[in-house]
Amino acid sequence: MNNVRLISPASSLLDEVMNSLQPDGVDYSATVVVFPGKRPAHVLRKKLADKLKTSFIPPKIFSIDIFIDYL
Repeated sequence: MNNVRLISPASSLLDEVMNSLQPDGVDYSATVVVFPGKRPAHVLRKKLADKLKTSFIPPKIFSIDIFIDYL
């Protein structure tokens, strides 16, 4: 991991994540996002779809529990 970002509780979590994503065209698969729960993953994918208005490859998105299992 070369880029770990901690976000202040006063900031909007999803806005911070959206602003930090760096896709290769519409391919976000090189990015891993770990959220505290499962719901933000659904909202992030929806925000990306609304922003791009085309098909895309989403980032790898995990909740903390699923990320630990994945490791």
